[in-house]
This record gives sequence, structure tokens and C-alpha cells, in this order.
Amino acid sequence: MVSTSIPSIQEKQRIIHLTEVSAVNYPESADYRYKCKLQVLGNDGKPLLQKDLLTRTQPSWLLDLKNKGDCRINMTLLSRKGDISQPWEEVGKVSFTTEEVLNGQRSKELEFAVNNWDAAPELKLQARLTQSTSEGTSSNLNILNNQSHKITKQYQRRVEDNQKNVEVEIPEAVELSSQEEVIVKDVFNKLRAFKELAMDLFFERLLLEMPELIDIYGDGIDGVRDYFYELFDCCIRELQPQSENIVKESLTGIPPEKGDEFDTVEDYAALFADVGMRPHHWIMARQVWMWMLPAIPYLEEFDKGELVPFAICSLSNSSK
Repeated sequence: MVSTSIPSIQEKQRIIHLTEVSAVNYPESADYRYKCKLQVLGNDGKPLLQKDLLTRTQPSWLLDLKNKGDCRINMTLLSRKGDISQPWEEVGKVSFTTEEVLNGQRSKELEFAVNNWDAAPELKLQARLTQSTSEGTSSNLNILNNQSHKITKQYQRRVEDNQKNVEVEIPEAVELSSQEEVIVKDVFNKLRAFKELAMDLFFERLLLEMPELIDIYGDGIDGVRDYFYELFDCCIRELQPQSENIVKESLTGIPPEKGDEFDTVEDYAALFADVGMRPHHWIMARQVWMWMLPAIPYLEEFDKGELVPFAICSLSNSSK
């Protein structure tokens, strides 16, 4: 007799996902920088993870933090006014258990009032949680790094009226110093060596966050990530055009040949506008881009520590 192994109920694990952390009602001043500290504790109170999210000019982060089973999550928001010589100040801290806040629901949008910061008395911290089931014995905690997650049919749902105008506040373009431009170019050069991996990660997360783009891109969706890469490349090259006069370059097509259909950021922006992308899509693209950048191999610690949305600052104008 041949026996077969049937997975027991214990092998089916509840996976808790923390996919977004943000703050609302923060000061409108552009002088502030924000970062967030996350701590995950097991049911026994032992720490499973401590992670600092990237410094941002707007307190909003996309991530994919996964834990097998319920846990306690502590979120601490810090702010700094001025340059890097100024100290970080703790402006808000919340703590919750996933079992209590989900309470059997598949997903939950959380909001916590924080009233101890004089600069923003109505500040609120927000988080997005989901839960799913999975078989197997994967590690207790995973942070999505350089893995590619394919978009499946469950996300390919049609969103009605996807061409409807949505009013959004377009962030102003960031003026960069020469030193900051060099840092941006250096980060992008590191990305170029892992172009396929990085752009797959960026594009699939963008579709996950805004599934209506699947319908907007239509049959040409397979080529869209290449247009995104070319747009980003064009943005970076406009930072210091005098440095693009390269005598010899081993990478094909660099510097890019001029005279074809798309030569400028405006050309690519017009292309995406014709396809159907609107300002609120570009806002999400900015967030997903910044979420993807830390996955680039060989980034230095100072690259990650002070990385702000400089790399796509030109997209502020493209999205208008």
C-alpha cells in the first residue's frame, strides 16, 4: 500500500502583510524630512525585526513586510527640520497587535491619532494590513528585496471609469545641488547593471497598487516597463548633460542616439499621457520607484540612509 502525505491544518500558515505606512496632517513646510522605525515582536514578546524606512520628504512608504502568524508592530515616526546637521525628533509612536486590529478581516486600513507634536497637533499615523494563507515552512519574516513577484489574474480586475480625472496635489520639483546630482547619477548607474530585475520589481508593484493600469496599457503592456526605464534614464541624463559627452562606452545605446521618436522627458510624458496615465498614477509611480531603489545591489549605506525622491524629481513636471 502506498501512503500519501496530506498537508495538515497546521501546515497552512496565516501570513500577515504590512504593505504601507504613512502619515497625514503633517506640516506643509518643505523643510521637514521624515523617517519611520518599525519593530516587529512575536507573541512571546521577542523582537523579530527592527527596520528603519528610508528618509522621505513626504511621510509615505510602500513595503512588503511579511510575518508568519500574528505579531505586535511598533511604528515610530521621526522628523528632522533642516539639513543633516539637525537631530531627529520622535514625533509619534503607536503599537498594535495584528490579531486585534484584523479581527478576522482579510485587510484593514489603520489610523492612529498622534497628538504630542506641536508642529502638527492633528497628525495621524496610518498603516495597511492584509492577511493570507500559505503552505510550507518559510522563514518567520521576510522583507521583499530583489525578488520578482508576478502579477496574477486575481489582480487583473477592471476598474470602472479609470479615465476619470482625480484631483491630486503634485509635489514641487526638487532643486538639486551638484553633489546631489552626482549621487543620483551614481545610484542610477548601479541600477543599470540590474535593469531587468529592478524594472520588473518596479512595474509589477505599480500594477499591484493600481490594477486599472493593466486595462489602460492594454495589449502593449509587455513593452511599457522599457518605456519607463528609458524615461528614467532620460531624466537622469538631463541632470548634468555636460557629463554625457562620452568618448567610449561599452553599453549599447549609451549615450542614446538622437533623432528618433522619443528624445526628451516631454516626449515620453506625452506618450504616457496618450496611453492614459494621469497625475495620480505618477504620484504612485514616484512612491513605487522609491520603494524599489533600496533593492539595488551594491548600494552604499549613505545612499540608502539619505535617499530622497531626487532620482525622479523631473517627473514632477512630467505628471502635470
